Parts: sequence; C-alpha cells; structure tokens
Amino acid sequence: MFCPKCGAKNEDGAKFCGACGAPIPQPASAPAPDAQPAGAPAPGQVPGPVPGPVPGSAPTPSPIASGASQLGSLAGNLGGILPLARIIAGAVLVIAFFLPFYSIYGIFDMSPMQMTFGVDFYGSHIDGEIRNLYYLIPGIGTLIAAFVYKNKQGDIATLAAGVLGLIFLFITLEDGVSLAFGGWLYVLASIVCIAIGALQLIANRK
Repeated sequence: MFCPKCGAKNEDGAKFCGACGAPIPQPASAPAPDAQPAGAPAPGQVPGPVPGPVPGSAPTPSPIASGASQLGSLAGNLGGILPLARIIAGAVLVIAFFLPFYSIYGIFDMSPMQMTFGVDFYGSHIDGEIRNLYYLIPGIGTLIAAFVYKNKQGDIATLAAGVLGLIFLFITLEDGVSLAFGGWLYVLASIVCIAIGALQLIANRK
C-alpha cells in the first residue's frame, strides 16, 4: 500500500503514512453475497426434481371394494354355469318334497308329501296337514326365477327362495326329529340358491 501524498510504501491496512503522516484512504470492502434461502440450490448447481406423487399411481382400494370386485369377477366367470345351476337347485328342492326328509327317533323316515297327505305308521294312519305344501314354495319359486325372470328380480327371487327353504326346514325340527337324506339335499339346494342369487346380484350391480 503506497501513500497517495508522498508515495512512500506502507503496510497493508495502515491508516496513516509512516513517512509523512498523511492519512491513507482504506479500500471499500466487497458487499457480502446475498443469503440463499433454505433448500435453494447453490450458484451453478442444477436444481433437482421436486418430490411429488408417482405418475400413474392409483389409490389403494379398500378390502371391501376389492372383495366385491373379486366376487363380481367370479360371477362373471361362472356366467354360463349359474343359470343351469339355478335350474338344478330348483328341481332338487321340488324332488326333495317326495324323498325321506325327517327321521323320527331314527326308526321312521317321513317325507313332506307324507306330512301333507298322511301316512300309515305301524297299522295306524297319521293325518297330514295341507299347510306342509309350503316345502314346495322355494323350489317352484327358483324355477320360476330361472325361466321367467332374466334380470335382478330373478336373482332376488332365487336368493329369497334359498332363505325360505332353510327357514321352512328348521322351524319344524324338534326333539327326536333329525334330517334324513332328502332333508340334507334340501339344505344343500337352498344354500346353492342363496349363493347363486348373491353372486348374480354382485355381478349385475352396475
């Protein structure tokens, strides 16, 4: 650093000349660089991508919606089998009316037809009750749903027929009475009707 008055050399940062005592002007300090905001890229640095949702990602479906979708797909795959299964289930419900249905104390089997029109038992005649014809309602209802209705009403009728079949079956069970072969067929056909009606309703819910 040189004195502007006498030209003598002085140390850097000296405020007065050591030779003539004249004041030495100080160089202006460089301004501090502007502060960078937090997270901003440094000068010359290429900013990276901003985090965000992954393109093409979809919300995760709920378990209920997923289960309904799977049942709908199952019903769609069985679309050609369910109508035939409905007819078979309805026919089984009707045929079971004539088969051994209840076992009385394990020594005598009785069909709903015998319960309706009467039966001879060890030389004695037991009168029937015409109201027992209600055992035919689920089977006839299922067959009507199969051949007459081709839409949601048929599916509801099939499901309702299966539920009614189970109700009719178990309201007459009492002590000493158990299911025989026809009774178990009736149970199976009723459950099949419930499953067919439910699957068809799910498949056609749109």
